[in-house]
Amino acid sequence: MPLALELAAAWVDTLTVAEIAAELQQGLDLLETEMRGLPQRHRSMRAAIASSWQKLNDNEQAMFAQFAVFRGGYTREAAQAVTSASLRLLGKLVNKSWMQFEEGERPLPPPRINPPIPPGTTGSQRHN
Repeated sequence: MPLALELAAAWVDTLTVAEIAAELQQGLDLLETEMRGLPQRHRSMRAAIASSWQKLNDNEQAMFAQFAVFRGGYTREAAQAVTSASLRLLGKLVNKSWMQFEEGERPLPPPRINPPIPPGTTGSQRHN
């Protein structure tokens, strides 16, 4: 079972499914455990994301951070225009599950995980 589902399922004795969903709308803090015997990267979604982020090289991190200007999906052409990323670099992010392609070739960040906002970028600078 995916980690996020396991961490969310741990709350069903305390919260309703609707309450769990509402909490998750506020952020990832609910998706953590203090269970011992798990690797640190499996104790929270934030730790899992951080571990995965650290596995990206500097170029991949820098390029992915530039996607913060987009709200929602974006085309491959828009991604390349904004980031100057090669198709090979975009493919690496897809292969590492940081991006996915939908039908119609609109790459998206994985659900609920937004790219980090680069310093100096404001919400008004984002594009649809």
